[in-house]
Amino acid sequence: MTISEVMVILESEAADLVPGHRTALEAMRVKPYEVPVESNPGETVVVVAEYRGEVLYWSDIAEGWEFEPLSPRAGIAQRGSNQYLLAHIMCQVFGPGEQT
Repeated sequence: MTISEVMVILESEAADLVPGHRTALEAMRVKPYEVPVESNPGETVVVVAEYRGEVLYWSDIAEGWEFEPLSPRAGIAQRGSNQYLLAHIMCQVFGPGEQT
């Protein structure tokens, strides 16, 4: 999946976040970049945000967001398979957030 395609998904899901989570996401966002999936040579994922040593990335195989640390080799040790929506990740990291 291309960086542009991942960004479309990110923008769509970010629009549905509660205000506090949207603000937190904006503070964590980075210029999107690809990192290797070490368990599957040749595969990459697109990182869109970083927070406290962990990265937010889209897993196109699982079709969902994942949040985990980079390996010592600056990759993802193994692609996550949780199929989380962005809102799920934000709740895991920052709590339920304020509903308005």
